[in-house]
Amino acid sequence: MEIVLADDRVKVLMISLIGGLTRMDEMAEGIVKYLKENDGTVPIVVRMCGTKSEVGIPMLRDAGVDTYEDIAKAVQATVKLVKGS
Repeated sequence: MEIVLADDRVKVLMISLIGGLTRMDEMAEGIVKYLKENDGTVPIVVRMCGTKSEVGIPMLRDAGVDTYEDIAKAVQATVKLVKGS
């Protein structure tokens, strides 16, 4: 995330996470930790589904991250944010 968000051409970061072996609550913890430690000027949209996503999704939403289970909705939200910037 640091490398991608360091590029000032990045207007929105969309992350698609699909949990199988990786737990989505752990992924959400990592994203929330990053946001707390770094400047959050670039909007982030997350698509999350799979193992423990029922825990990870609320964690991200509580941190102000647009989070979706459906990839199409996540893409639509990302495009809307890009067009608005």
